[in-house]
Amino acid sequence: AKEQPDTIYITKSGMYNIYFMFCDPHLKGTIINGRTVWKNPTGYLPGRLAPLLKFYGFLSLAYLILGLIWFLQYVRFGDDILQLQNCITAVISLGMLEMTLWYFEYANFNATGRRPMSITTWAITFMAIKKTVSRLLLLVVSM
Repeated sequence: AKEQPDTIYITKSGMYNIYFMFCDPHLKGTIINGRTVWKNPTGYLPGRLAPLLKFYGFLSLAYLILGLIWFLQYVRFGDDILQLQNCITAVISLGMLEMTLWYFEYANFNATGRRPMSITTWAITFMAIKKTVSRLLLLVVSM
């Protein structure tokens, strides 16, 4: 059996589930293959993820401002830099890179409807490195 493509317009907001059911006993062991495409008026991002696009854009900008202020102070007091400040610089840089990658991941997903696995992988990698360095920094300060 082959189904014809069909478009169903959703007029009410909410959570929707799609079920594929068949009752014919001759279809036992049938494998269903296909895909569904869900698009909102603003793009392909699901409603739960749509606010994160603006959130990560804002955080990227906040990290950029923080990084610029930190860099200016870093240059201003360059003679008195401790190793601890180098680690703080690394955490700020990793955070800026992570938030920018998450922003581009959601922007790409919103535009194409597919998650870019390479950007997602790099964002998760930088998140793990940033958490590791910041926790090591916390341990160093605590000692």
